[in-house]
Amino acid sequence: MGMYDNPPYYLSAYGLAVKHGFRGTESEWLVSLSAYGLACAEGFKGNLKEWLASIKGEPGTTCYEAAAAGGYEGSEEEFNVLLAAMADYIEGGSAAVEDGSITTSKLANAAVTEAKLSSGAVTAEKIATGAVAHEKLADGSVRSGKIENGAVTRDKIADGEVTNRKLATGAVTADKLEGNAVTGEKIALNAVTVLHTVEIGTQWSETSGLYTQELSVNGLLATSRVIADLIPANSAATAEQQLEDWEKILRITIGAGTATVIAKEQTGTVLTVQLLEVKK
Repeated sequence: MGMYDNPPYYLSAYGLAVKHGFRGTESEWLVSLSAYGLACAEGFKGNLKEWLASIKGEPGTTCYEAAAAGGYEGSEEEFNVLLAAMADYIEGGSAAVEDGSITTSKLANAAVTEAKLSSGAVTAEKIATGAVAHEKLADGSVRSGKIENGAVTRDKIADGEVTNRKLATGAVTADKLEGNAVTGEKIALNAVTVLHTVEIGTQWSETSGLYTQELSVNGLLATSRVIADLIPANSAATAEQQLEDWEKILRITIGAGTATVIAKEQTGTVLTVQLLEVKK
């Protein structure tokens, strides 16, 4: 069953015309109602431009008077409206379209392409809120060259939308971050590591049979995890002694800005140690 075989559609004038035998698009039907359409029905051969050129009367005769002499029965005001509509038709290649008459449901997939849109035709005020969604955008269609400065703001980005895989290498640099933009709660667990270098000297404090040293480590967090590793000296003899002393270290505990070294025996060499801090 065609669209105009369904009785409710008879309520439109175009539907009634189709029902009674008209064959053509709605635009063609609109043209058929004009003086040009009447002329064609009476045998005129030629396109709309040719007909407009042909409707010339005697000197001093208006287009309306010439059309009326040729059989047009409407008023001069109606005739002028038809002329304006036909001019739009010629310039735009289609009949005039009322605001809101073209909706998404009436457009075929991929009917609107970049090649069919004039430069600057799509502006922000013509796009409804929420009309542009991820699933409507082709891969790679949004590029930095198509985005105006300041167009993307925080309030336009949904939570969780910006992820590591969506950022190009080197895309986030210090000059692109506002002051205090990166805070502890915005950093995922284990996302940031810091390497500290400290020296364990030979001066120890004895407590309950164990030996301790407290080292200052700038920036170290009490909540972080730390992995310690010895950096041996270049001298083979010194490195060998350091390795023996390193075995005397039982553990290293951390606090805010401090690391406490606990040993089972005092050491005789200075130990250079790397502390890999995994911030939590």
